[in-house]
Amino acid sequence: VFWDPAKKQVRSWGVYSDGGFEEAVWKMKGATLFVSREITRADGVRGKAVSHWTLIDKKNCAWSSNKRSMGKEKFPDIPGTSLRKD
Repeated sequence: VFWDPAKKQVRSWGVYSDGGFEEAVWKMKGATLFVSREITRADGVRGKAVSHWTLIDKKNCAWSSNKRSMGKEKFPDIPGTSLRKD
């Protein structure tokens, strides 16, 4: 995760061993972090997803994902789930 001074936003990049890759833009809105990902598979098919992370307290957060697609296929939203750090 890095600050992109040209676009003035937090971004991240990922590379997969099969040749695929992804880019993401990170934005805070209130108490929720939104991570908007754009994925390119090794075969060139592109996809998108938005993850939402909301801090509940020092050991708990909520996560969900929406706007999920790969190529022409759309996927259902993943409803909120709680995550706990032990």
